[in-house]
Amino acid sequence: MLVFASGCGDEKAAGVSSQYSVITGLVTDNPGTYISKRDYHGARPKEVASPIQGATVVAMWVQPGGTPEAISDTTETNANGKFSLTCDVTDINNAIVVATKGSTVTEAIVGATLTLGGTEYCQPIDEQTTIQAELYTGLVGSSNLESGTYPDIVFLVSEPVAAAAESDTADIEQLASAITAGENAWINAMENSSVGNVAAGTTDQINLSRIKAEQSFESSLYSDGENTALAKTAFINYLRADQNSYLISGVSPEAVAEIATVQARAELNALSNSNSILRFAVKRQTSLVSAIMMTSAIDTSLELLFPPQTTLDSATIAGHNLAANLENSTTTAEIDSAFESYHGTILRLTAKALGGLVGLQVAAIDADISAANGPRAALLSVSTLQLPPGDLVRTYAAFFQEVNSEVKSELTGLPTFEVSSIASILTLTNME
Repeated sequence: MLVFASGCGDEKAAGVSSQYSVITGLVTDNPGTYISKRDYHGARPKEVASPIQGATVVAMWVQPGGTPEAISDTTETNANGKFSLTCDVTDINNAIVVATKGSTVTEAIVGATLTLGGTEYCQPIDEQTTIQAELYTGLVGSSNLESGTYPDIVFLVSEPVAAAAESDTADIEQLASAITAGENAWINAMENSSVGNVAAGTTDQINLSRIKAEQSFESSLYSDGENTALAKTAFINYLRADQNSYLISGVSPEAVAEIATVQARAELNALSNSNSILRFAVKRQTSLVSAIMMTSAIDTSLELLFPPQTTLDSATIAGHNLAANLENSTTTAEIDSAFESYHGTILRLTAKALGGLVGLQVAAIDADISAANGPRAALLSVSTLQLPPGDLVRTYAAFFQEVNSEVKSELTGLPTFEVSSIASILTLTNME
C-alpha cells in the first residue's frame, strides 16, 4: 500500500518521522565491493571508496509495467557522501534510490520493507548496485518478477559481472533473461518432490525470511562504508542467512544446495549466446554461490557420520580452499578443477573415516557415478542444454534419484541415517 503526504525531505525527518519511513545511505565512486577480486579491464575495487558530495538523491518505486514513481522529495549528499530520505510510503520493499552528480546517474535497490517510523539502510550506491537496479527495473517492466528476485540479482551481479556488463543494453537484457530462467528453475525445483518438495505456504514463509536477511545485509554494507574486506564478509553472512531462511522452514541443507545448483545452471544456460567475458563472470559467481551452499550441506552430512572433529575440520578447510580457488579463477578449466579437487578430498576423507569394507564400497560407488559413461556424465551432457525449466529440474531429479538408489542398494545393513548422509555427500560432490 502506498500512503502519500504533503512535503518531503530532511525537514520531515525531524520531529514527525513516526509518520514516515526513512532511507539512509551513501554514494561512492567505487565500481563495486563484495566478492570482487578484479574486473576485466585491469582495475581492482578500492579497499575503501571515496564518498561523493553534492549528489542529488531521490527514492523511487517501480510500478508494475516499469514506470518509476517518486516516493520522496530530493536531497543532496553531504561531505561524507551520506543522505537521508523521508519517504511518503509504507509497506513496500524494493524501492530504488537514484543518485545524480553531473552526467553520472547511479542507483541501488533497498530490499527491506519500508515501515512507518522505521529507518532502512541503502547499500552504498556504486556501479555494481546500478546494474542490479537496472535489472530489477527491467524485470518489473517485463512482468518477469517473482518474490525471490531481489536476492537472486544480488547473488548473481558481483562486481566482475557488473564490470562485464558495463551498462550495455544487450548485456543487461541477457542478465535479465538469465535471472528469469533461474527464477523459473527455482520454482520448479522447490516444487519437485525429488528436489525441494516445498509446499506453497512454506515458500511464502521462506520469502519473508529472505526479506529480513536482505535488511540485515543492506544495513551491514552501509555500516561497512564500502570497505571491501568487510563487505565480502557481509555477503558471505548474507548467503548463510538466506540459506537459513530455508532451513528454519524445514528444507534440508542438501535440498537447499541442490536448488541453488539447478538455479545456477539455468542462469548460465540462458547466457549461451552472450559474450564470453560476461558468461565467465556469471559462471564464476554462480559457482561460488552454489559451492557455499554445497559445502555447508556436506559439512552437515559429515558431522552426522563422524562426530569426531578431525574429519569435519579437514572438510571445512577443503571448502574454504574451494571458495578461494573459485574466487581467484580466470578460466572455466580452473573452476572445473577446483570442484574436482574438492570432490576428491571429500571422497578420500569419507572413505578413510568409514574405513574397512564400507570405505571401499563408497569409493567404488563414487567411481561408478563419476565414470565416463556414468550418471554424472549423463547429467552434465544434458544439463548444459537450453532445456525448459521443468525439464532441467527433472533431469537433476533423475540424477538425485539414481545416486540415492545405488547407494541404498550397495550399502545394505547400515543405519538409515548413515546411508542418507553418504548418499547426500556423493550426490552433492558429483552434481557440479
